[in-house]
Amino acid sequence: MNGSYGIQNYGEVLEANYRIHVMRGVTFAPDFQYYFRPGGQSALHNAAMLGFKSHIQFF
Repeated sequence: MNGSYGIQNYGEVLEANYRIHVMRGVTFAPDFQYYFRPGGQSALHNAAMLGFKSHIQFF
């Protein structure tokens, strides 16, 4: 079955992110993602991911 656990139908992703300006030249952006039916397979559990991106610029 080439690594799949069942019939692949549909999947959805809900994503929320926000950028925070900390100080001049520094930003912080948290990111939350929730996967419904990852890979389009009902045999897999829903999954949540939390991460962040930062940017520092030196003048």
